Amino acid sequence: MIKRPLCVMCLLFMAVIWLCDISGLSGCRESSRTPGVRSCLESGERAVITGELYQKEERDSVHIYYLKNVVLTYQSELYPIEQVKVTYKPKAEEALYPMGRLLGVRGFLKETELPSNPGQFNERAYYRARKVYYTMEGEELQSAGESYSVYKEALYRLRNVLKENLQSITDERTGAILCAMLLGEKSSMDREIKTQFQMLGISHILAISGLHLSILGMGLYKGLRKAGGSLGLSAGIAVFFLLSYGLLTGGSVATLRAFIMFAAVTGAKWIGRTYDLLSALSLAGILLLMDSPGYLYDSSFLLSFGAILGIGLVLPLIQKENTGRVGQYLLSGLAVWMISTPVVLYFFYEVPLYGFFFNLLVLPTVAAVLISGAGGMAAAFISADAGKILILPAKYLLTIYQRAGSHLQGIPGITLILGRPAFWKIVVYYTVLALLLLTWRCGKGEARRFLRIRIKGKRWMAAAIFLLCSLPLMQTRNYKNLKVTFLDVGQGDSAVMETPLGQSFLIDGGSSSIAKVGTYRILPFLKYEGIQCLDYVMVSHTDSDHMNGIQELLEAIEGKQTSLKIRNLVLPGWKDTNVELRKLEKLGKAAGCRILRLAQGDTMKDGMLHLSCLHPDRGFYGEETNSGSQVIEVSYGECRILFTGDLEGEGEQKVEKLIGEDKSSPYDILKVAHHGSRNSSGESFLKAVKPKAAVISSGLGNSYGHPHKETLERLKRSGSRIFMTWEGGAVQAFLDGNKTTIEKYRTRQYNRP
Repeated sequence: MIKRPLCVMCLLFMAVIWLCDISGLSGCRESSRTPGVRSCLESGERAVITGELYQKEERDSVHIYYLKNVVLTYQSELYPIEQVKVTYKPKAEEALYPMGRLLGVRGFLKETELPSNPGQFNERAYYRARKVYYTMEGEELQSAGESYSVYKEALYRLRNVLKENLQSITDERTGAILCAMLLGEKSSMDREIKTQFQMLGISHILAISGLHLSILGMGLYKGLRKAGGSLGLSAGIAVFFLLSYGLLTGGSVATLRAFIMFAAVTGAKWIGRTYDLLSALSLAGILLLMDSPGYLYDSSFLLSFGAILGIGLVLPLIQKENTGRVGQYLLSGLAVWMISTPVVLYFFYEVPLYGFFFNLLVLPTVAAVLISGAGGMAAAFISADAGKILILPAKYLLTIYQRAGSHLQGIPGITLILGRPAFWKIVVYYTVLALLLLTWRCGKGEARRFLRIRIKGKRWMAAAIFLLCSLPLMQTRNYKNLKVTFLDVGQGDSAVMETPLGQSFLIDGGSSSIAKVGTYRILPFLKYEGIQCLDYVMVSHTDSDHMNGIQELLEAIEGKQTSLKIRNLVLPGWKDTNVELRKLEKLGKAAGCRILRLAQGDTMKDGMLHLSCLHPDRGFYGEETNSGSQVIEVSYGECRILFTGDLEGEGEQKVEKLIGEDKSSPYDILKVAHHGSRNSSGESFLKAVKPKAAVISSGLGNSYGHPHKETLERLKRSGSRIFMTWEGGAVQAFLDGNKTTIEKYRTRQYNRP
């Protein structure tokens, strides 16, 4: 390592960025806001920005512009700010503006969003690594100049033409996959395919990566050399081609890394120096981190660099010289897995258990897919028939991937959900790995000779055992107390309860304001927590804002789009006259769930945890679904929580009477019924419940006016501390049997209210 000064410089640079960040001296997580910019953001008033267009896309009839060199005009003052993502609904037949054009936009400036739940996609971290700190929904947009970048606009138009070429010479699904692989365009690809490739561990082929650039760049370079081109000319043309290709495909971090390393390869050849993989990787890391320190926390950056680190550092230590081609692929995959597994778990919370073996099918053939796809795409300029012929190998191979994947998806445990590992576990993992590699490489004296004799030829086995043994240690769930998380699902309801004995409960799961709430809010949280199987999913009633997310989970399980399992689906004990309830029961059976009906008097027990159903009576008709909401009392030692669904009217009166007769201690937490509507949580009901804390799940600025001010007043008069999911994100409660501690996720994680 000392003989590689670039490697040392890169490690030191990363350490400096991290130390500056944790000490508050770095700006890679927070933008440098002046008081004027802060005032604009907090006021919620319209503002005007002017900036240069450097990236654009069109999605669902919405124009998306990325502006750099932005100047904010607010209250007649000018403020230079970071890059801005602008969404704009164009007027009829209004075309996209050309690249490099100076644009003026009027609208509401906002910071990029923080996640409101654990496990939710961190939009702010993603965009800030790409130096985009703000978003604006443009109400008015116009050109502020006439000049534009001819070169970048030509690349953008070429990309669209190439996309049309692909779509014209093959079927829609194959065309969408090849658009992602060759052009970095994923908007037209089915989510089903994305999910399948992720579960199989081959989603990396859908990104423009170093593999793509190596095949294209080296192929062009060697072709030019064979055609008689000089070394300098061939290298120059190949580098310019890859630079243009990188810009055309969106300039992802993996593309930039691969471009820098390819330039280092050709540069080394040109000046007659030996190319060193790890030094080139370090150079790429330094250059990218200098441009944007936020990449240090970006999954794409860490996985792209980790894969090459595995090939350059681990692979040489575990392979033998006489390793065959199949062995080479196996060991390469093992080396990459050893470096990247903690990173994959940290960002995605699960690992594709059989992806290692499925890559044996994909990696030897993906070059053929790329060459065939690129050849067909290019040939379509001359003849559509020629393009259709050339693209056939890519089409057949992709079909094989998908069909083989469909069979593999049915295998139990196709992905292993372990949750996000604690930082100390990651440190221990890499420390042990470093010691293992150091032992293989640098041992001394008799111990070294003994170790080398005993392990030589079997290092790959030791590496595989190390990797397999480390996976259980990464498991997240290890709670001493009962943990209850009231998720922020917008205008809806969802809570997850996790017991010290390992059981997990989902109580409601739906939203009327967030699309695909099960896919983008509930499932990511379950994965984050390391929940592979939900023991009980409880549905209070059949309103969509309480169960459409649960329907998504059941459909995903039935369609083998997730490795999550649900053991028991618990429905209210109504009569079977409710159509929505019958549909949900049918879907639950198709997903392999046992169906339970819970009514007043039914109980469940798990160690210190005791669940009692207080409502409805068995045989309730379910015509007034809110009034018939399933009401669950959770007791854990001396602590109690009351889940009420959308309880109101006659149902609330019955529960009030039942609780009043009990005359027990106050409830630690009341999940306020019906999102805090005016007609729920009446004065007498609150007197019976006596809640110490009240949790309201509702969406910011919802059209229903939830929570209603009268309800909030009643809760305040009852002495409750009020927690609202739209304010601080998910509300998390920790119960030890004697005391209940409540936290807001955003406040704890990001120090935000």
